[in-house]
Amino acid sequence: MYFETKLLEFNKVLEQIIPYCQTNIGKEKIKEITPSCSLSVIESMLDEVEEAFNATVKLQEIPLGGFKNVYHPLIRSQIGGVLTCEELLDCASFLYTSRNVLKYYKDLSGIKMALPNLDKYFQNISSNKKIEEEITGAIGPDLKLNDNASMELFKIRRKLKMEETHLRNFMNSCLQSKANMLQETIVASRDGHLTLPIKAEYKNQIKGILRDSSASGTTYFIEPEEAYKITCQIEIIKNEEKKEEEQIIRGLSQLIASISEEMLLSYENLLGLDLIFAKAKYALNHNMTKPIINEDGIIEIKNGAHPLIDEKVVVKNDVSLGKDYDTIIITGPNTGGKTVLLKMVGLITLMMQSGLYVPCKEGTKLNVFDNVFSDIGDEQSIEQSLSTFSSHMTNIANIVNKFTYNSLVLLDEVGSGTDPKEGASLAIAIIDYFTKKGGRIITTTHYSDLKAFAYNNPKIINASVEFKTEDLMPTYKLQIGVAGRSNAILISKRLGLKDEILEEAKRVFDDSMSDTSSLINKIDEENEKISNIKATYEHKISEYNRQLDALNKEKHELEANYDSIIKKATDEANQILLDAKEKSNSIILELNKLKDEEYFKEHKLASVKHDISNLTALKKDDNLFDDKIVVGDYVYIKSYQTTGEVLKIKGDKYTVRVGKFEMSFNRNEISFDSHRKIETKKPAKKPSVLVTKTSSAKMTLDLRGYRYDEVKPAVEKFIDDAYLANMPQVNIIHGFGTGAVREALYKYLKTSSYVKSYRFGGEGEGLNGCTVVYLK
Repeated sequence: MYFETKLLEFNKVLEQIIPYCQTNIGKEKIKEITPSCSLSVIESMLDEVEEAFNATVKLQEIPLGGFKNVYHPLIRSQIGGVLTCEELLDCASFLYTSRNVLKYYKDLSGIKMALPNLDKYFQNISSNKKIEEEITGAIGPDLKLNDNASMELFKIRRKLKMEETHLRNFMNSCLQSKANMLQETIVASRDGHLTLPIKAEYKNQIKGILRDSSASGTTYFIEPEEAYKITCQIEIIKNEEKKEEEQIIRGLSQLIASISEEMLLSYENLLGLDLIFAKAKYALNHNMTKPIINEDGIIEIKNGAHPLIDEKVVVKNDVSLGKDYDTIIITGPNTGGKTVLLKMVGLITLMMQSGLYVPCKEGTKLNVFDNVFSDIGDEQSIEQSLSTFSSHMTNIANIVNKFTYNSLVLLDEVGSGTDPKEGASLAIAIIDYFTKKGGRIITTTHYSDLKAFAYNNPKIINASVEFKTEDLMPTYKLQIGVAGRSNAILISKRLGLKDEILEEAKRVFDDSMSDTSSLINKIDEENEKISNIKATYEHKISEYNRQLDALNKEKHELEANYDSIIKKATDEANQILLDAKEKSNSIILELNKLKDEEYFKEHKLASVKHDISNLTALKKDDNLFDDKIVVGDYVYIKSYQTTGEVLKIKGDKYTVRVGKFEMSFNRNEISFDSHRKIETKKPAKKPSVLVTKTSSAKMTLDLRGYRYDEVKPAVEKFIDDAYLANMPQVNIIHGFGTGAVREALYKYLKTSSYVKSYRFGGEGEGLNGCTVVYLK
């Protein structure tokens, strides 16, 4: 097993993942990631990353803040070692992190998120809130024990403070009573003892201990006898304090020792989760996908990108190996991107075999190789003072010795650095050897002889990197089946070389070209035309498939929602009838009341009868979908509980004027309003029936795809329109993503005077990917 990580710069890919680790030890562990050649191990790693990817999208990043490297303190506690206050606080912080991660796991379970591959990590994490709080209650942020760490410590420190206050007061009284004897009115500290600076002539008048004297002999620093006694008492109390502190710290260390095995297990599993979630966050932020892996020698890279090139400028390519051919020979000019393609294939393979998502389109298939070899660049020749040719041949000889049938070999400018004829012969022999042995090979070359070799071998195919002759610029797009050309004469002409030199060069080139070479060039030209036609049709087919997928998706959504649509329509119709019945009863009660009133008028009775007739007509309108709607009709809009006039119909989309606004609705969102038509024929009569039941509004704004700075103006206009339309609530879709759109949305909602409150969507409302906003 051998993987060429150095020449392919795999370490730089790992460096890109480091910022996504939340722990310092995790950042170091990322650097130790190595590829595996076990299919089951790789599948397991990729499945773990997939679950972490989905968890990050649906919930949030795993909360590993506060994770401390407590491995060595835990080991020391197991053999009876006493931990420092800092180490104890680190252990408390670690327990806090464990507790937060377990809560995160519970939240994932709450949203019915299955984690068959990550369960084992979470289930081996334990927390102990009691010990955590005992430590944080005893030790302060200054890494010193708090007074209330124990009752005994509290008593000792209170006694200590009293004695220290006694000493200060005594010394201050001495300053006043012996002022005439003092050189200065200060208390001086000497070797931890408080002294008075006594003038030389009064030294024998002070009862105490001489602690120091000035160099001139004019001042003697004397500790008064009473101060000495108090100081001795303070030292005794400090020793008691120290013993009590040691006992408390030893007790806390024993508590940690009692759960050290569980904490060590948590340590390993939290660290494992940090690496997995870092891989997932890296994949999420770089739009990477989970590859389909196999052991059949198949490589199908779709829209592959070099992971170390800026996503804004990188050119994506498709690369296939193992089905119709096992070897690709890429020819063409320098600076065309051939070497980048080699490294891209190598890095994508190493990433997959290290359990990483890859910078490719979904559906990418990758083979699990035993070896990934490469011979790229002149680094070895520079380090070992070898010629370019010797360097390449030394490396290739090592590859041959380690080669197995399940190997990927990437060769840059194979056979270069020597006589072109000999170099081409060697290149053909090397490629033929690896191909016959069953490997997968991609190589670049300038030798034209290799083109003919590829055309005559069914397991080998020519390829090139597209080059625009109009502006002499490469497009970096791989063209399979089309051999490349150097275009040296054309490039030289564009660069200003004299015509007479170019003409001579062309003549010499044409004379030296054999019939076989001429035929190959013609084949290449035809293949290039075919490739261009194929690309055009593939683009059209892709577009047709995209449209077909969209139609199928819409169809499936309609089929899936059919029952709920019918149920909802039935429920709304029943509610309308219920409201109408309540209104009818109310009118009858009013009618009975009016009969007893002296001022009862006939026209009022007529009005009430009209209301009842309208309710009767409403009751008959059981089917909300059977009436054919045409432009000019009035329709009832269920989500807004109002009516509007149809202005335009296009397929299943209806443009309706509601008040001052024109709005678009699907057919199943509106129903024919026969009562409004009656009203238009008799404008003098206005029905007095009002449907008082307020249903949940469904006006929706979809912000997916918006940038942060585009959110506010879009939401502001949407909320204004909804407010003017007297909407009680609206739905705003922001998706799960990185949270930037949601952050911008919530920032606006907090300041809007139209917004009453808002919440995440519930079941059937988009969950955390949608926010329901209630308007004032």
